[in-house]
Amino acid sequence: MEGTPVTVASVTEVGPDTVALELETPDGFDALPGQFVLLRASPDEEVLSRHYTLSSPDVGATFELTVGIDPDGDLSPWLADLEAGETVHIEGPFGRITYDGAGDVVAVAGGPGIGPSVAVAEAA
Repeated sequence: MEGTPVTVASVTEVGPDTVALELETPDGFDALPGQFVLLRASPDEEVLSRHYTLSSPDVGATFELTVGIDPDGDLSPWLADLEAGETVHIEGPFGRITYDGAGDVVAVAGGPGIGPSVAVAEAA
């Protein structure tokens, strides 16, 4: 499977049909709030990939992705059922709209923009 293997540190329910997927940070992974990764996994032996935005303000020992669970989805229900120690693969980080720590911010978001807004607001 393509990408860098990363270990799941935890999966935590953070809202209705939403989990925080905490992943161990691989060597050399340097991401800023607002960036995203391509996550690859193979539930049912089929490799699937989706983009997820970092929802943690930094990528020290671990970083977080917030995943909305589509009950009919191919990947998100599987991700919600992961346990610590399991592995997924990532590529990235990607994205040029980031927060570099300079200045005050006001974060207003909805839908899939909530994840990166949380990361930017916490970093500020």
